[in-house]
Amino acid sequence: FTSKVESYVSGKGSTSASVANQPTTLGPDQKALLKNLGMDPNNLPNGMSPQQVNCITGAIGVDRIQQIVKGTVSPGISDLFSARGCF
Repeated sequence: FTSKVESYVSGKGSTSASVANQPTTLGPDQKALLKNLGMDPNNLPNGMSPQQVNCITGAIGVDRIQQIVKGTVSPGISDLFSARGCF
């Protein structure tokens, strides 16, 4: 999943390529954050559609997506709040 989002955001991927149904793994801190925000991490989808990737990219920006994909930052509350309409 991450490599597909990374290639999409970097311009190497196709917008028509499906990124749905790709497994994602949340760490304990990410699960705790979601629970604190009133979300059940067990009910999250296993992937994102190209439309969701477009929406999230528009909401938080390509630079922030690239930082998250590279692992230099973790998504924060402001990222989740900004992209809440994409899910």
